[in-house]
Amino acid sequence: MADKDKKDGISVFTFDPTDFETVKKMAGYLPDPPLFDTRQAAEYLGMSYSTLSRLRRAGKGPKYSKLTDNGTIKYTKEDLDQYIKERGES
Repeated sequence: MADKDKKDGISVFTFDPTDFETVKKMAGYLPDPPLFDTRQAAEYLGMSYSTLSRLRRAGKGPKYSKLTDNGTIKYTKEDLDQYIKERGES
């Protein structure tokens, strides 16, 4: 169970991290990451890492960016949501 307290005017939540239901509810308080890596994006889309990687290589997956510093692939939440919407309309 989560407890909400006020400390110096700031809401402070304490909870048992082994209580999965509470952890899921608390996750709603966390902002979405600004950028998703391939593993996070695949989980968000409900597909495997390898499926998303295969779709990207075939040019059929969601829009992505390749960072120039190390070639890391990143996805925005907006692009993932757009991909979900487009797949639902086809």
